[in-house]
Amino acid sequence: MHGRPIVAGVPCIEQSNVKAESNEKNHKTPTPFLLDFISNSIKLLPMKTNQPETQNVILNTAPERAQWQIDCVIYDCDGVLFDSLETNYRLYNHIAVSVGRHPISEDELHFCHTHTVFESIHRLFQDNEELEKKALDYWKNDIDLNEFLVYLKMEPNLIETLTILKEKGILLAISTNRTTTMKHIMVQYGLTPYFDMVVTALDVKPKPDPESVKKILQTLNIDSEKVLYIGDSEVDQKTAGSSGVKFIAYKNSELAAEGFIDDHLDLLAYLLSD
Repeated sequence: MHGRPIVAGVPCIEQSNVKAESNEKNHKTPTPFLLDFISNSIKLLPMKTNQPETQNVILNTAPERAQWQIDCVIYDCDGVLFDSLETNYRLYNHIAVSVGRHPISEDELHFCHTHTVFESIHRLFQDNEELEKKALDYWKNDIDLNEFLVYLKMEPNLIETLTILKEKGILLAISTNRTTTMKHIMVQYGLTPYFDMVVTALDVKPKPDPESVKKILQTLNIDSEKVLYIGDSEVDQKTAGSSGVKFIAYKNSELAAEGFIDDHLDLLAYLLSD
C-alpha cells in the first residue's frame, strides 16, 4: 500500500549477496569480561529496585495509560530491535586489540553501544591520532561483518508486533546510529518486508540530532503528532524530544517518556482501537 520499503531514502533491496554464517564455529563462549558486563547490566538495562515485581507490572499496564491515534512507529535498532550488547563488545574490542590498544572498558562499551562507529572509534583512540586512523582503516578493510552480526539477538515478540502494526496500516521506520551494517542486518534477519523506511547515520547527522526523524516524517508525509518513537537510551529520548514526537521507553524505566514497555507487544495497548 505504501510502495517499496526505503533504506537510506531509497527503496530497499529485497535480495543481498550477504549471507550469514551462523554455524556453531562462529559461536564462541563469551569472555569472562563480557559475562561481567552482561551480569552487571552496565547501566544499559533496566535498574532493579527493591519494589516487588508486581508493582512494576501494575505501573506499566495501568488502565489509565494514554492511547493515541498513531500513523507511524519509529524504532531504534540497538537495544530495541536487537539485544546487541555482545555484538558491540566483540566488534569494538576486536578493533581495539587488533591495532595494539588495550581491551575496551565498561564506560567505553556503554558509549559505543549508542553511537556511530566513527564516534566510537574516535572515543576509543581520542589520545592517539595515528592509532585512530589505523583503527578506521582496519574497520573499513579488514572487518568481516558476518563474524559479529551472528551474535545479535532479536528481541522477543518483535516480528509478531510488526506484523500486527502492518495489518493496522501503520507505517514503520528505523532511525539508527548504525552505518554500513544496517543493510546487512535488514536482509540477514528478514526485516526488510516490515519497514517502510530506514535512516542511518550515513544519511543524516547522528542522533540525538532530530534530522533522522524529520527525514522520515517528510518522506512518509506523516504528522509528528501521530508518531511514536521507541528507544532505550538517553540518545533516543533526546532525539524524540527534539523531533516533537512521542517517546516510548523500551526496557528502561529511568528515562523520561510518555510510556514504558518491557515487551514489544505491550506497545499495542498505547494504540487506539480501530
